[in-house]
Amino acid sequence: MGFLKKTSFIFFSRMFSVVLGGLGSIIIARILGVEGKGIYTLLVLAPVLVITLGNLGIESANIYFSARQKDKLKGICSNSLILALFWGVLLFILILIFFRPLHSLFFKDVPSGLLFIALSMIPALLITRYFEGILLGGDRIKALGLKIISVSSVFLLSLIFLVWVFHFGVFGALISWIIATLASSIITFVLVCRLPSRIHWHFDFSLFKKSINFGVKAFLANVFQFLNYRIDILLISLFSNALFVGYYSVAVVLAELIWYIPNSLALILFPRTSSSQIKEANHFTPKVCRNTVFILLLIVLLAFAFGKLAIWILYGQEFLPAAGAFYLLLPGIFGLGFAKILSSDILGRGKPQINAYIAIFCLGINIVSNIILIPKLGIRGAAIASSIAYITSAILTLIVFLKISKNSLFKTLVIQKEDLKYYRELWDRVKSRFFEKMPQPKG
Repeated sequence: MGFLKKTSFIFFSRMFSVVLGGLGSIIIARILGVEGKGIYTLLVLAPVLVITLGNLGIESANIYFSARQKDKLKGICSNSLILALFWGVLLFILILIFFRPLHSLFFKDVPSGLLFIALSMIPALLITRYFEGILLGGDRIKALGLKIISVSSVFLLSLIFLVWVFHFGVFGALISWIIATLASSIITFVLVCRLPSRIHWHFDFSLFKKSINFGVKAFLANVFQFLNYRIDILLISLFSNALFVGYYSVAVVLAELIWYIPNSLALILFPRTSSSQIKEANHFTPKVCRNTVFILLLIVLLAFAFGKLAIWILYGQEFLPAAGAFYLLLPGIFGLGFAKILSSDILGRGKPQINAYIAIFCLGINIVSNIILIPKLGIRGAAIASSIAYITSAILTLIVFLKISKNSLFKTLVIQKEDLKYYRELWDRVKSRFFEKMPQPKG
């Protein structure tokens, strides 16, 4: 399966997942209301935040080494399972120690019992993350795409029964997420077990050392980038309450839909760059990036035109205060969208520390901007702060990539004649396949 087919498969499977997840988000918003949506957002954010802060970068290391050292696949699989179980339980215990102060600061509107249940999913989330890395590095794109679709379907069906039909409220929404999380973990485990190298209960410390050496560098970048994505929600919760988290979560969900194209491309580009020659990467990544810029620009313009209408249709008039934050997020979403392509290339070249430095710097900008702007402007201030940080990250990543690859700014960001020619050829193929075969009216 070629790069375009792999990307298309991941993209369309994720878009199908987005549609199902979007329906789930609408069910939660319309039935639970703004505050209930905010509480659910914080409940799901808590365990995801913990595993992002504590996953040690093993997922990125698994992608890198599974693509480069296929003879080590057996050890990678075994190490990942043992580490996910052991480290996941340990993380859960550590969180319990600091549970009270964290709850009172950032999750004060969230029932402590529900938060405890959500955090118990940490080991399952780690298994999914680690094993998805192995599947990506092992080029099991089709299996991964089908898993994404299956898990999204399970989540939506659970929501329909528990929240819509039986009216279990926030608890029902949380249980739906837990069912989907466990399903994701089990399916991913089964897919890895079907790889040529079977899992066995033996821990390879030599391989673990190599994974940590690479993974920690990527881990720092992932942690600080994730905080860049979600620190605004935590600070809104700190300075206000779950009601404003509910508004802002809708703005974030809709804005980040635009990232599904660059996310799909970056997901495939990382293992490809890891296994490619430098000359090939220097030619291929700019081509991917400039086409991403072109497509993102069109989507962002459409989002500016129809964003408020989309919020009103999907979530109802109650959520219209989210529109202002949505519009203010879009410039940053556009900038960081194409930066994802370039940072994936940098990671594939074995330089994850560069992404880490950029993410740390931008996180500092994000936190300071949020602290200044949220008390003055509320969720609009949070959106402005995020866009400032995202645009800064995009500029720095672009500068680094141009220096490493020796490419020009024009070639990396501006669509070329050869690209437009490809779009024309693609359109001609679509026309010949679908339109010319349609029956013509008689007479």
